[in-house]
Amino acid sequence: MISIITVVRNGASTIEQTILSVLSQDYPDFEYVVVDGVSTDGTLDILEKYSDKIRYVSGPDAGIYDAMNKGISLAKGDWLYFLGCDDVFYNNSVLSNIFSKSKYSEFNVVYGNVLFLHSNNVYDGQFDDAKMYDRSICHQAIFYRKEVFAKYGNFSIEYRTASDHIFNIYVYCFNPKVWHYVDQIVAIYNEKGASEFADPKFLDDCFEICYENFKKLNSKYILSKIFWSSFYRYFKTHDRKKAMKYFSLVIKEAGVFSLFFTLLILIKKKYLNAS
Repeated sequence: MISIITVVRNGASTIEQTILSVLSQDYPDFEYVVVDGVSTDGTLDILEKYSDKIRYVSGPDAGIYDAMNKGISLAKGDWLYFLGCDDVFYNNSVLSNIFSKSKYSEFNVVYGNVLFLHSNNVYDGQFDDAKMYDRSICHQAIFYRKEVFAKYGNFSIEYRTASDHIFNIYVYCFNPKVWHYVDQIVAIYNEKGASEFADPKFLDDCFEICYENFKKLNSKYILSKIFWSSFYRYFKTHDRKKAMKYFSLVIKEAGVFSLFFTLLILIKKKYLNAS
């Protein structure tokens, strides 16, 4: 069974279309769980309208990821999927297209693409090690086995909008081989929602988070790229002694040649993008 989880607070203007996109799925084996953060705008009336078809709870939470963690604890399915309260499934056959013919016994994470609501762009194809560092797979494109959360823990509530990205980095770097890409659009995603805003704490911590995880993949290029793109901010916002310890580790593990070569690549890309 697939557990579809939506977290919402004051989403009356969009939540009904999200609910209907879920209930119209032609795949027979799913449940829909909605976690509400004590809405005051009529959202609860809409949820109650569909209470015979969905499960919902309402109560205070510590933010989006705390609510998502509540959804994880309530979910009964083997696979978990998170759909935003202003997003919809791409069509009525998304779940059946992905899960009817394949059981994915050797995979723990299955992901596809999303269609951006405003720009109409499709995001973002298959990810490899370097691409996983550069940007996050859209959360509305990913199906996780529930056991992934039992093994690796839930989403951190320390970060405002980046915890799913951090979680994906953590899980991916342990074993990229259990991630599987399907070339299908899963959802129409509102790219102007909460995730549009940068997470300052993640930007501060990005170097350490990425370094500690991506070093497991033994890629000097990625470690060098992490260094050039995020170490300066880390150095400014963290204990200098700790930062210099990481500086020494990067020199040792990535090597001076890799750092220099990667810097030339980044400069070239910046020059080409500017021209």
